[in-house]
Amino acid sequence: MFRSCFSDLDECLSDARPCDVNASCTNSDGSYSCFCNQGFTGNGTVCDGIFIDASYSNPILCALPILVI
Repeated sequence: MFRSCFSDLDECLSDARPCDVNASCTNSDGSYSCFCNQGFTGNGTVCDGIFIDASYSNPILCALPILVI
């Protein structure tokens, strides 16, 4: 059995912030994954807000990202 001498670095907790502010970060051994939060779309490192117009049946991407504070 191979035993690593290195401990996993939790990229999600680093100051570099690998994911968009509107995304969640999931740490895994030696890596991480970013997923946009509900109401946002993108690849996780960049998430754009989705504006839903009640008079229109399809969501429209906003020109500017929406920040959740």
